[in-house]
Amino acid sequence: MMTAMKGEVSGPSKWWLLQVVTNATLGSFQFGYNLAVLNTCLKMIVLLMKWCGQDELTAECDAARNRDGAITAGVFVGAAVGCLLGGRWMHRGRRRTLMIAHLLFIVGSLLSAASLDFWSLLLSRIIVGVGVGVATVAVPMYISEVTPADKRGAYGVMNQLLITVGIMVAIALGNVQRNDPQDWPSPDTIPTREALWWRFMLGFSAVPSIISLTIFLFVFPFETPHFLVEEGKADQALPILEKMYCTSGEADAEAQTAQAKLDDIQRNVEERRASEKKTVGLFDAFRDPWYRYALLVGWVLSAFQQLSGINAFIAASNHIFEQAGFTGGRATLLSTCMGVMNVILTLVTVKAIDWAGRRKLLVIGTIGQFVATAPTAVLLLIGSGAVSAGVMIWLPVASVFGYVVFFAIAYGPVLWVYLNEIYPVEIKGPAVGSASALNWVACIAVVFLTKVLNNTLIFSIFSCCSLFACVFVFLFVLETSGVSIDESPYLKGRPSDSTAASKAKIDSLSGKQAIAEIPRAAEVDGIPARPAGDMGVAHTDAASSLEGDLTEISMDSSVGVPSGDR
Repeated sequence: MMTAMKGEVSGPSKWWLLQVVTNATLGSFQFGYNLAVLNTCLKMIVLLMKWCGQDELTAECDAARNRDGAITAGVFVGAAVGCLLGGRWMHRGRRRTLMIAHLLFIVGSLLSAASLDFWSLLLSRIIVGVGVGVATVAVPMYISEVTPADKRGAYGVMNQLLITVGIMVAIALGNVQRNDPQDWPSPDTIPTREALWWRFMLGFSAVPSIISLTIFLFVFPFETPHFLVEEGKADQALPILEKMYCTSGEADAEAQTAQAKLDDIQRNVEERRASEKKTVGLFDAFRDPWYRYALLVGWVLSAFQQLSGINAFIAASNHIFEQAGFTGGRATLLSTCMGVMNVILTLVTVKAIDWAGRRKLLVIGTIGQFVATAPTAVLLLIGSGAVSAGVMIWLPVASVFGYVVFFAIAYGPVLWVYLNEIYPVEIKGPAVGSASALNWVACIAVVFLTKVLNNTLIFSIFSCCSLFACVFVFLFVLETSGVSIDESPYLKGRPSDSTAASKAKIDSLSGKQAIAEIPRAAEVDGIPARPAGDMGVAHTDAASSLEGDLTEISMDSSVGVPSGDR
């Protein structure tokens, strides 16, 4: 049973962190569920709404392709908008933002279940999409601010784990209904259970949100310590920090640790207020060469997570499997197996992300994605005569499954942890929100194109994007494992008075004054650092190592969690 906390801390509880994070990740479940739910039930919607004609038992017509593409993309359009809104709403509280996301899920899901035509369904899915976008920003930040440094990676992976669980549940529910139109004489003869099941699938999304809202209201009715300190409520933050660090029963030592963490947070807040630099807008941040490098890394990583194909394989796997030669029912079964595998493999990353490091996992994962998809792309390009018909049927399935294996252990979970570690607190909310929005914009393009492209182009594009992502990670991405969440490795080498220097530069840029001097390179532990305004290799030695030398720089390893936004 979950432990309530409304002020006083009753004592150590090793389950408290797990309970708090699990409730937060119900928003991640919604992310995955609504991403995949239309994959298996959209064909039934096409039949029942008769988009191909009154008596047509087919979902393959121009009207159907355009409308189901628009409805699928509608979720992603809403998500892109939700990411931008979520980045702004985080200033009002992490818990409050998550509660807004769940309200959107409830409203959008119930409207989806009651939809009568294309336009009502499209509008309701856009509302759900806005909730998905807000959750994309809010869940990882909330988790990063209520977990200690040594557990941040593992608990951060729970975000991706619940996304995969949501995907699996959505696809599994699709097995209840049959997906072969020839089973019935006409759309009007479809059995009642089959005709209503898609409404249940879309409406089911309201259930986890009702549960999470109830828990936020009555079980965990508190904000994160970092937001509370920012709001001048340090007395309310200390009990939460004690809960975060009191997990072994050594009350005195852990109480001192909690107080030390509170002092760190307060010091960071005071330094920012002293320089009158609480937040920096994206436009001003991009004009600063130090911020710009971190922004560009996050944006490129976020966009290519989608451009390499994951949500096309998740949201349109049935379409890909049917193109390969499988019928609707067998395609749904294959999609279900893929969803189960995705969940199991994500569990591996819970330990690996802190043990292997973020950068190394990203390199391994993107190489694996390329290796999984390239053979199918090549064989489809040269023609089916090179191999047997049986191989050509199963090869796309093997590529999708292989791709999901490497994505699940690397790019999927690592990105959302990484984005919350590379941005300084003064730009964290807008930066993560913009990166998440780009992620969804890329997803819109990929999923919509997957609906109209053949498998040859699909696998060719995705394999090339995976290869590009691998090269980018190797050249430009720095390690963050073990680094304090209040410190960004991309700002290493800045002048020691970083807040004042940054404020002066931003004021200068905002006033359209010429930049008199860009900070010169500084030697940090023997690694030459320079502002990477042109996306050159900012740290040559660091970029040459898969491990990332910056993980060994002496820093506060016990995390001061940011008091700014995601």
